[in-house]
Order: sequence, then structure tokens, then C-alpha cells
Amino acid sequence: FKDSETKNILRTYINPRLRIGYKQRLEDHISRIAKLCDELGVDFYCITTDKPIFDAFYDVLK
Repeated sequence: FKDSETKNILRTYINPRLRIGYKQRLEDHISRIAKLCDELGVDFYCITTDKPIFDAFYDVLK
């Protein structure tokens, strides 16, 4: 892992069980937010960090 601020290389290890648990909690969190937005009648957009920000804005506004 390369630290984005210091550029130092850090050795890290995330075991598969931790990764699976994190992914499940994240999906549950996103699902709860989407449900709440639906109940309130507001739009919910889930945007990932692999998409350029201006492309995401374009998709939301079109």
C-alpha cells in the first residue's frame, strides 16, 4: 500500500474474512440509505471512486 500523503510504502494485510465482512456492512449501509431516500421521495445516487467525478456529475444531471 502506498500512502497517498507521504508516499511511503506500507505493508498491510487484510484477510478474506475481514474483506467479506466490510463489504457486507458497506452494502447494508448503502441499502439503508437508499431505502430512506426512497421513503423521503428523494433521489439517491451511488457513485464509486473509479469513475471520474465529472462523468458522475454528468450522469446525475442528464
